[in-house]
Amino acid sequence: MSLLTSLSRAFRNESATKSKVETSTSRAVSSEKAVIPIPAESHSQQVFLARQPIFDRDLNLFGYELLYRDGHVDKANVSDDNVATAHLFTSALVEIGLTDLVGDRKAFVNLGPEMTFEEFPFTEYKDRLVLEILESIKIDASLLNAIKRMKEQGYTVALDDVVVNPEIELLLPFVDIVKLDLPLIPPSQLAQQIRMIREQSSAAILVEKIETPEVFRQCFDLGCDYFQGYFFAKPSIISSNRVPESSLTVLQLISELQNPNVSVTEIERLIKYDASLSYKLLRYINSAMTGVSQKITSVRQAVTLLGLNRIRVVATLLGLAAQSNKPHELLITALVRARTCEVIAQRQRMQDPQSGFVVGLFSLLDAMFDQSLDELIAKLPLAENITDAILRREGELGEILQAVCCFERGDWTSLESSTLNAASMRQSYLEAIRWTSVLQPSLFFEKSN
Repeated sequence: MSLLTSLSRAFRNESATKSKVETSTSRAVSSEKAVIPIPAESHSQQVFLARQPIFDRDLNLFGYELLYRDGHVDKANVSDDNVATAHLFTSALVEIGLTDLVGDRKAFVNLGPEMTFEEFPFTEYKDRLVLEILESIKIDASLLNAIKRMKEQGYTVALDDVVVNPEIELLLPFVDIVKLDLPLIPPSQLAQQIRMIREQSSAAILVEKIETPEVFRQCFDLGCDYFQGYFFAKPSIISSNRVPESSLTVLQLISELQNPNVSVTEIERLIKYDASLSYKLLRYINSAMTGVSQKITSVRQAVTLLGLNRIRVVATLLGLAAQSNKPHELLITALVRARTCEVIAQRQRMQDPQSGFVVGLFSLLDAMFDQSLDELIAKLPLAENITDAILRREGELGEILQAVCCFERGDWTSLESSTLNAASMRQSYLEAIRWTSVLQPSLFFEKSN
């Protein structure tokens, strides 16, 4: 089956669905600037689409794998992986847009088991897409010819979930990336598997499902090229050792900013005390995205015009961005998580939706400061419901945080136990990605100059 055929089937199904629901369901619309309009969908057409980062050996972001589910309701009834992949392509490339999802990075996408590329309709993305051959695809001459065609057309081809065996060895010389799924390989055999790949192929080796810094270091020392997982979102060391002086200054700033009784004068003093933070804050506020019509030249003017709550958030973000020993993607993940929590809280009409932002952002403080979350949260004057949400996933905010964490990791099974609306979750997550992509240059401009 060609991808074009599968795409045609997907579009026919989508068109039929729209004709049934458009009379009673309108496009999702919001007054927020960053909302991504999502076409109305029936349950069978809900598409969950998250992303997981992939890093190079310098911990620079290389790309994202796009994680796909064809909705909650039809979990047990998704019988056509080719159509499922077609929905992923239509969502990522047509509905949402690849740039909104991955920026200028690579997008890793899985192919259905019967897909070949005689007629691929998205050749303009050939430099951006990494096409993953699933382990479930039958290895034969037809597959080998399909891989050759993909490469001739300019696509990067990866083998997914590889465990080296005689059949896999036939494909190794023809692919660009070999993905190793750590849970499938006994630790004692990992080095041997990597050596066998190196002997038979010039392909780069990508290790996925790395969840801790220790496992990342092991794979790094074995010479792997790319690394996938949330290892960067885990603390390198969990101990009661005191936070380094530079990080302690940032943490103290965040703590004082979160004090509900802090005054405008005190906020001004805290920010002006750090010349770098003052400069970054004024530069950020004067950027086009803030919507401020007049040029702001002082911290006092910024606080007066924008209000304490907004300044708190901005100064906190700029302080966290200054943690130079961490990959930028850690803060990007925290921002996407925070914004998703906030948007969901807004849509649930919570009294203080900004608390959702704080919960999402601070849920990754342990990774940012390499100290236990319990110790760090104890240093911050946070409301009890926020603390309960971050540390124990309790309360309404805790349920939101738990669901968002499941979504971003592609843990669709755990997500099914949530009471949150799946379509709203999807739209909130995509909106958060776009919001963060707009914000990112203002946070990391020093590194990009």
